[in-house]
Amino acid sequence: MGEGNGNRVKLNVKWQKQMLNDLEVNLSEPPFTFKQQLWTLTGVAPERQTILGLKGGKLRDDANWEATGVRSGMTIMLMGTAGEIPVENPIPMDVDAEKPADGGNGPAGVAEVSSGALVKPTLAPIGLVNLGNTCYMNSTLQCLNAIPELRSHIQQDLPQELGSTISFTTALRDLLAKLSSKNSQVSSVDPGQFLGALRRVNPQFLERSREGFFCQQDAEECWGAILTFLSNQYEEQQRRVPSQVPENAIETLFGLEMEVTDVCDEEGSDEVIKKTEMARSLKCHISQSVNSLYQGLKEGLEEKVSLSSEALGRTVEWSRNWRIARLPPYLWVQYVRFYWKSAAQLKAKILRNVAFPFTLDVHDFCTEELREKLKPAREVIRDRADKDSQVKEGTQEPDSKPEETLEEGLSGTYELIAVLTHQGRTLDSGHYIAWVKQAHDLWVKFDDDQVSLCRDSDIQKLSGGADWHVAYLTLYRTINK
Repeated sequence: MGEGNGNRVKLNVKWQKQMLNDLEVNLSEPPFTFKQQLWTLTGVAPERQTILGLKGGKLRDDANWEATGVRSGMTIMLMGTAGEIPVENPIPMDVDAEKPADGGNGPAGVAEVSSGALVKPTLAPIGLVNLGNTCYMNSTLQCLNAIPELRSHIQQDLPQELGSTISFTTALRDLLAKLSSKNSQVSSVDPGQFLGALRRVNPQFLERSREGFFCQQDAEECWGAILTFLSNQYEEQQRRVPSQVPENAIETLFGLEMEVTDVCDEEGSDEVIKKTEMARSLKCHISQSVNSLYQGLKEGLEEKVSLSSEALGRTVEWSRNWRIARLPPYLWVQYVRFYWKSAAQLKAKILRNVAFPFTLDVHDFCTEELREKLKPAREVIRDRADKDSQVKEGTQEPDSKPEETLEEGLSGTYELIAVLTHQGRTLDSGHYIAWVKQAHDLWVKFDDDQVSLCRDSDIQKLSGGADWHVAYLTLYRTINK
């Protein structure tokens, strides 16, 4: 490889009548990353780019830079037409939050996002400036911004003023609006106003190190703090003017109703205790036997506890089992990767590889009653998949009849739309990044104010097993069409 500064070289790119001089290229990244850079400069999407002037002919997305003979000062040619390319299965960030793609409203007042809509991709998704160990907040906000219904409800339901907490909701509303802006001149925004509001209502985020710097925080705690505050505001608003706020949108969008069953394990007692709890996420427990999200969820829904037995008159061991009684449109999963390491007095990280799917089926974790409700929708999805397979094989003509619409949340099947990762060995250090789905096999990587594109194959590498970015939270959206 030719001259350059380490793994970086500077290239000149001729495109039409323009000359783009001294573009810095990181050779440790695949050529696809360079094509993303050209996309933001020219508007020519990677799929339309033909790059000539290097060894091997047309530059492939996964080419080995060393084999191309690239060196600093070279001039190469870019061929391709700038323009917006319609894509299928857009993420919510590209759908008007106040006007669902199907033109209607989903059940329970939650707008539906049509998975078949054709919308333009965001030419340059907007990043967030890191204000000093604030990647935990930035990555959380980018994941939340992938939920158009949340933006819509915050905009429409919650008042501009509500006591002393006005700044939090207003700051969040304004920031999400900026992130969803189509202003091609803005590459990143400063989240300082919202950060100040977050710290005012959650003093834990004001913690400083011995050197006086703000400490790194837990992204899952940030996510929980934001949703808890918004949920409390809904409840307060419902008490004040119940006719104007028909639902708590936070619980509608994310609320899981869990049926908890405790069974006494000791002989001489057949006691069974049942109760209902609410949650906003599922926990993926990680042990030596867990290699997949399914296994981790199963472990997280079963445990041994010590409870008092009335029949035996003493504290004994019980088996506790959780089952889902109500499914939400959006499903958050937390990977329990941190544990207290007493010898080092810190929260250490479990790096174990835990594979997570692009499509998650939680049917097995539901109550019998809910499973019965899931049957009709699952049969529709199964029949549709069979027909699609037959059409592809040429054994059946495409169905001209309109597809049956499934009632929201009743299939038990979810699609992955965002991943929040952590890189580092401890909870109090490291770096958080958000990865948000853009289209089929196309994702946006939000590394604070550095925004780039990646593929499904890159997302699959986030399962752990090394000092790379590791999934800490995953966001799934129900498949209801």
